[in-house]
Amino acid sequence: MSTATDELVNQALLSAIEAVKSTGNFVLEQAPDVIRQLILYKTAVLSLSTVGAIAAVIAAVIYVRRLWRAWKGDEDMEFLAALVTVFGVGLPGLWLALSTVSLLKILIAPKVWLLEYAAELIK
Repeated sequence: MSTATDELVNQALLSAIEAVKSTGNFVLEQAPDVIRQLILYKTAVLSLSTVGAIAAVIAAVIYVRRLWRAWKGDEDMEFLAALVTVFGVGLPGLWLALSTVSLLKILIAPKVWLLEYAAELIK
């Protein structure tokens, strides 16, 4: 009875090892495709973010120009106009700079971006 049990256990272990090997091979075979899709996805997201940031900067510049024209000559509003200019154009400009840098990193050096992304995931 012990021999039959040992054979059953050995057979179960062998089938488990084969399953792990075949799954490991599947993961290794699919890894390049998954990485390619991740890079394409992040490129698309950052491209949309960059387009949105460009639109926000253009809208902010137009709004600030109209504000400056309306407040021209009013000394009390000069400080407020300067503050609106800094934040109104500065924040969308910062958004544009950050999204553009990330997008360029993916387009120019995707392997470096992938290493940084993996390091960020590990943290």
